[in-house]
Amino acid sequence: YRTGDLARWLPDGNLEYLARNDGQVKVRGFRVELGEIESLLHLCDGVRNSVVVAHEASPGDTRLVA
Repeated sequence: YRTGDLARWLPDGNLEYLARNDGQVKVRGFRVELGEIESLLHLCDGVRNSVVVAHEASPGDTRLVA
């Protein structure tokens, strides 16, 4: 299945989840497309470039930073 998740095999045979590779993150149970937020930011006067990232402030507390 193509889930959009990025993972790697560890030497002990387990899989380690790394991230999504499609710009989608989960915040408080909702899937959020980072590119959609960036597109909306570009509509704001004075904004030429933008980047939105997910930052885990603490375990289970993911916040968006632009």
